[in-house]
Amino acid sequence: MSKPVLSVSTEFDEFQLNLDFYNKITFIAGESGTGKSFLYEQLSLLATETEFSYIKCFNYLSPDFETQVKNISNDAANLIVIDNFETLCSKDLAAIILTSLARFVLISRDFFGLMQSKFGVAELCVEDNRIKLSYPLADEGA
Repeated sequence: MSKPVLSVSTEFDEFQLNLDFYNKITFIAGESGTGKSFLYEQLSLLATETEFSYIKCFNYLSPDFETQVKNISNDAANLIVIDNFETLCSKDLAAIILTSLARFVLISRDFFGLMQSKFGVAELCVEDNRIKLSYPLADEGA
């Protein structure tokens, strides 16, 4: 497997969070009840800590989020997380994502044509109180 371009690791409650991202754009996809909202909530909490201030989280409650995303998208250090991407996606937002320097995590029930490689789509995986990402398209080629 390739080397991650970004890793987010921490412990909270009884869980250990170990997320490895291999692309500039990563879709975290899955049906209802698979932990996507839980992951978003945990990343939002982490974003309030100095160590993880590079994480910027947005969802349907974020006011004028496209403008905010555009304003921070040229900082390559940022990890921009957008929940409910399937309902928030627009042509303007897609253009921002595709031309930005920042990395993106797009949480959605479905993934879209922005995927760039076999490491573009991830699913949450929980094993022994460890939360991590699996890449089913990458595993198909193994």
